[in-house]
Amino acid sequence: MLYPWQRDDWHRLTALRDRLPHALLLHGQQGIGKRDLALHFAQGLLCESALPDGQPCNTCSACHWFGQGNHPDFTVVRPEALEAGAGEAEGDGESSSKKKAPSKIIRMEQVRALIEAVGVGTHRAGLRVVVVYPLDALQTEGANALLKTL
Repeated sequence: MLYPWQRDDWHRLTALRDRLPHALLLHGQQGIGKRDLALHFAQGLLCESALPDGQPCNTCSACHWFGQGNHPDFTVVRPEALEAGAGEAEGDGESSSKKKAPSKIIRMEQVRALIEAVGVGTHRAGLRVVVVYPLDALQTEGANALLKTL
């Protein structure tokens, strides 16, 4: 989703399309839609029939996969606490009390899995896009390991 106040940012991002850097950092105040802008830009990059202004078409197979969260060349790395369904009651009794609380940080295991996944060629012969959100949740060890792969 692209918000009206993000139009200028969108135009700056789409101007980079032909000469994309290996990484982009989107920053700003909390609640302005940075994550939504990143996801929209990622979908536009992976779209097979992007509109002239870089917006995703929402009709091609890549857009359908993206919308379902199944695009093979797109990965979101986030803390377990932000995963869908985290924090919901998973039943009662003894088994639920033994489960760990969802992590609020991006664990080193997640970074290792990401590094392994991006080491394989792209599935659609195009770009591979990774969104790390929120970046503040990435610990120093994970950040160092991730920087070595960029």
